[in-house]
Amino acid sequence: VPARMLAVPISEGRVLVEIAADLGVRKIRLPGGEPTVRPRIVDLVRRIGAVPGIADLSLTTNAMLLADLAHPLADAGLRRPRSTTGFPTACRSPRARWCGCASRGAR
Repeated sequence: VPARMLAVPISEGRVLVEIAADLGVRKIRLPGGEPTVRPRIVDLVRRIGAVPGIADLSLTTNAMLLADLAHPLADAGLRRPRSTTGFPTACRSPRARWCGCASRGAR
């Protein structure tokens, strides 16, 4: 997903993802520019993750806000966060194995 899509309203972003899925796109990546600061990032992930045909939804982040957003993003359908700084991955949470919360204490 192009970075400029993050400036598109969520409802329009979902339409773009639906069109892409109809054309055979199966993987969506929400790129850097720190998408976790977007006020409705969890809603965006939930809407994109619900598009039929999208099998892989990832997000590139510097992980500064990931501790607070890990579980909501996982519950919304994010399966593959990618950190530009390397965040902890040793999580024992059944909801989000990648969240790193076990190393910081579950919230």
